[in-house]
Amino acid sequence: MRLISPCLVILITIFAYEQESLADLTDAPVISKSGHWSVRKEKDFMTDETSCVALYKDRFDIQLNLGRFFLDMSGKGGVKGFEYRIDEQNPQIGIPDKLHKETGIVELDGSNFQQLLSAKRIRIQVLTVLGDIVEEDIDLTGLAEIYPTLTGSMCE
Repeated sequence: MRLISPCLVILITIFAYEQESLADLTDAPVISKSGHWSVRKEKDFMTDETSCVALYKDRFDIQLNLGRFFLDMSGKGGVKGFEYRIDEQNPQIGIPDKLHKETGIVELDGSNFQQLLSAKRIRIQVLTVLGDIVEEDIDLTGLAEIYPTLTGSMCE
């Protein structure tokens, strides 16, 4: 009998978490809208725990949850590297770790995420694994208004 490496188990768990973060929320009800953003609430099939995710223009490839912004590039060539610009600030370089390269996810969190809550737009330019450049210009209008829904009692 072959044993599974503990590192593999951890990677599978992290990957499952990332996939849950970018879940298909097609049937999840919209509980809040502001600007180009909507919040959808879902109930986990196995645990019955509820969670909420914000979507940009009802696009499932641009999502936001508690303290984390995601751009799913898995269907567009993956992520080799990226650059982003919040409002008129200087562009910043993002270097995805191995997990984000494998899942094709651009993620912003921490202080970068906090900046999004008061910003008007973010521009992201992704160098894909295939060598293509993919650009996104995301209007953040309404994001600050719907974010309290994600952290509030409606999403518990």
